[in-house]
Amino acid sequence: MISNKYYHHSTIHPILEVIHDHALIWVNHVLAEKGLASVEQIVPIHSMAWSVVGKVVHEEGVWYFKAVSQQLEYELDASEVLSRFFPEQTATFIAANTDQRFMLVDDLGQVLYDTPKIDCFGLWRTALADYSTIQLETSRLGREIFPSLPDRRLELIPSEAMPIIERCVDLTPRDGERAILHEDVEWIRQYFSQWEKVMADINSLPIPNAVHHGDLHGGNIAMRDRPVVFDWGDSSWSHPFVTFFVSVDACQSHLGFKDGASLAELQEAYLSPWLEFGTMSQLNVVIDRVNKVSPLVMLLSWAYAIGNKADERVNEWEGGLCTWVNEFLRLNRN
Repeated sequence: MISNKYYHHSTIHPILEVIHDHALIWVNHVLAEKGLASVEQIVPIHSMAWSVVGKVVHEEGVWYFKAVSQQLEYELDASEVLSRFFPEQTATFIAANTDQRFMLVDDLGQVLYDTPKIDCFGLWRTALADYSTIQLETSRLGREIFPSLPDRRLELIPSEAMPIIERCVDLTPRDGERAILHEDVEWIRQYFSQWEKVMADINSLPIPNAVHHGDLHGGNIAMRDRPVVFDWGDSSWSHPFVTFFVSVDACQSHLGFKDGASLAELQEAYLSPWLEFGTMSQLNVVIDRVNKVSPLVMLLSWAYAIGNKADERVNEWEGGLCTWVNEFLRLNRN
């Protein structure tokens, strides 16, 4: 029995070196069920304050292991559901241990960030269109298929975000970013007093809520015959267009383009699945309005991921809350 205070069965976020032996027993059990030989280790790849990722190299290929914090256990269910309904566009789900919050998915190969840039714009365009189609289909399937997914509908933002924004006054922002002032908080409070008008503008088209990935950048899109989306740790149920804000910024940073024509082409590819709800011109208006409030959905996601105050390691990530408040102010404050 491991007595370390960071043992995964506690409320503390996972650390691979602490959970490794328990995780390896489970991984080898899954391998045995599939007629594969056991392995001796899970190779560490990536560690955050809320999850860890490792690689399982077995006789027929590679699986990826992930252990998540208590806050993010919904990722296991979401990954399984999306793999079942969208096997060609999402990571192949192998198995999960819900008691220990472990998950295995199949190897996806090369991610978009590792693809030669000369080939990447068309791949980004395809990835955004395919992902948007997933969103549309989840809106039709309904919230019921994601019972544990966080609810971040835009209507809820003022009540959910205001306490977090108030906290930001006492936080140290990341290097190079401005501190959040009391006057910023008061400006946002006034903005929220007009939220019904904000929502009326966004709801000028009846776009249904859907799954929102939360962090759709080139490191979370892999390349098979078509782009494949994975890592649903920041996902939620929200207005589908919230995704585009992060994705287009990631694409611009990746490829370095500045021209409006390329941005418009990406946006059209993303919006095309939604043409049953309005013209492209109308959809462009709505997505521009959603983009302006999208940082607040990201704020909620960030706060949720670091919400376990029993784990002192989350403290170093609190400056990210100021980042999203500043981004919202930049987009909306004249």
